[in-house]
This record gives sequence, C-alpha cells and structure tokens, in this order.
Amino acid sequence: MATKLVCAALLAALCGVGSSALRRDDGNALRALPTWLAQDPKPAAPAAPKESQPQDRPAPPPADALPLKPIEEPYIEPVQRGDLPERYGARDPIEGLYSVRARFIAGQPVPEGKGYMVIGRRHIMVHFEAPGPNPRIPMLRAQVFTWTRADNAGMVRMVGLVGHGNEANGDWVIEEPGTVQMRRFEVRQGVLRVHQDGGSWIDFVRVE
Repeated sequence: MATKLVCAALLAALCGVGSSALRRDDGNALRALPTWLAQDPKPAAPAAPKESQPQDRPAPPPADALPLKPIEEPYIEPVQRGDLPERYGARDPIEGLYSVRARFIAGQPVPEGKGYMVIGRRHIMVHFEAPGPNPRIPMLRAQVFTWTRADNAGMVRMVGLVGHGNEANGDWVIEEPGTVQMRRFEVRQGVLRVHQDGGSWIDFVRVE
C-alpha cells in the first residue's frame, strides 16, 4: 500500500498535479488527475483586430495636367401638358357644347337660324348661320376666342384669335386678332344666355 502511494505521488509530481487533484479510486488506489482537467478552462483571448487594407484608388493626375472640360447637360425639350388642368382642375359651370335656341335683337325675337358654341377650359368657338335682310344672303359668322372670367357677376373677357363673317350686303369681314369683347354669360333654368350690346342676346341650350 505504501508503495502505491509513493508511485502515485511521483506520478502526480511528474504530471504537475497537486495533492488536491488526487482522488481515491475504488477505495484502494489513488488516481492522479491532470491539473487542466481538475480546473475550470480559461476563456480564450479575444482575437486581434485585422488591419484594414487600403483601398485601391487611382493615382492623382500630374501637376501639369490640364483640367477636364465640364460635362454639358443634354438639352431636353419641355413637354407641354395642357391636359393636366382638364384632368385635375375644377370645370367652370358654363363649359360644354351648346346649340342656338333663340335670338333677340333690341329685345325683339328674330329667326334664330342655326349655330353652335363650344366652351372649353380656355377657348370658345362659335359658328352661326341665320337669315339676313336679303333672303338670298344668309348671315354667317365663325370665331375663336380665348376667355377668362372678368368678375363674379358673369362677365367674360374674350380675346379674338381668328374670326370672319359677312355683312348684310354680302361683303366679307376678317376680324383683327387680339380684339377684346366683354360679354355677360347668364345661366337660367338650363339655358345659357349670352348678352350683347344694344339689349340683344342669344339663348343656348346644352347639347353635351
């Protein structure tokens, strides 16, 4: 028994194991446990950060190099989007297509003839055909205007773009572009009345 204890002590000394690491095996012999099994493992040391590698960059230009010319931006022609107000803007109550219902000159009814008026967002187009003083010469008129509201009382400012018509004797008259006319547009009971000078007016009914 003493011989076994001496051998165990020599083995522990050779393996670097202290007496605290000896335990009895089966109650008869002592077995040496290495220190690295008897103790808690040490935490691993953190890895050293890697050095950042310099990024490849182009070499700077020579000191005597000429400066680069500025890059010219390509010309882009602007696109007119006149359809946007029609799609998203509020419509004026008088916009639409109308036909002539009645004509009055100085407050007296006269044969209405035939005629149409188209009121768009910014333009007015009219075409009239009516009997004249001479039964053989009808009165004709065709005009195109731009228009805007002049006030809140129905007054409309119309600027002529093109227009032509005839006189009672049949002579043709070409209107000067840019001629300004002021007319009062009145909506009453589904009828659009366009007032003219001298107590005259024309009544229109909406077609669409």
